[in-house]
Amino acid sequence: MLENAGFDDVIAEDQTNLFLKTLQMELNALENKKVDFIDDFSEVDFFYALDMTLNAFSVLNSVVKLSS
Repeated sequence: MLENAGFDDVIAEDQTNLFLKTLQMELNALENKKVDFIDDFSEVDFFYALDMTLNAFSVLNSVVKLSS
């Protein structure tokens, strides 16, 4: 597929686990700084960011389970 797009010397590597770890770190940071986040933005913004992170995590976990 990459060659068809004009990329001849590319090595495709699965970075799913790295992405999952990164999402977990982002989720932990968001939860740990909830009060500061809400002070700077709003509670609605906090829960939106939380939902988006959790949705990304859920989708990626589903993909991992399907490919196992």
